[in-house]
Amino acid sequence: TIQNTTSHGVFLSSTQSPSFTTFRIMNTGGSGVRGTGVTHFTCVNGSISGSNDDGTGAANESNIAFHDFALGTESNLAGNVTITGNSLTTALFHGIDILNHSGTVSSLNISGNTITSATTIAAAQGSGIRLSSLGSASTASHVLNANITNNVITNFPNGAGIVVHGGNANNSGAPSTTMGTAGNGSQVVNITGNTIAGQSAANKMNTHA
Repeated sequence: TIQNTTSHGVFLSSTQSPSFTTFRIMNTGGSGVRGTGVTHFTCVNGSISGSNDDGTGAANESNIAFHDFALGTESNLAGNVTITGNSLTTALFHGIDILNHSGTVSSLNISGNTITSATTIAAAQGSGIRLSSLGSASTASHVLNANITNNVITNFPNGAGIVVHGGNANNSGAPSTTMGTAGNGSQVVNITGNTIAGQSAANKMNTHA
């Protein structure tokens, strides 16, 4: 158990193959798990709650966060990624946030997680799962294969359930990003079997399931 930290519960920098199983991270001043320059990542059967309980929201603090963007060329998370069977609750921003401007996620499995936010916009400013494959004038990131399946995502009054987007905003001959591979039946982004809902008809999810 890691709890009541003034910053992140776990911070990973240029780390190879970190793996976490059956753990608790509670009430952190930053993200529950935050990383950049990480290759391969496993997070299974854990519990992360109260990420950024100080409420400052300085850097989109989330339950699981690989989203540094200071340079706009970062490879925050690459390789084989498994995030399954976790309880991810009450982050100020996102349940899971993966943002790359370079590097390649070869295989991504986000499945069987319960992801729940608070019910007010002030305490829940993000989305359940956000996966972004972006780039810059000189870099591009890639997601070759992803399975986002059988997750239960609830509340998120200021965001969405699942957001998957890719592309390079720099149009001056910039390299192309990929999210799956067109025409390749084995390199796909598969989103199936998820249960997604706002709190109620009176307090809906803000954008899209």
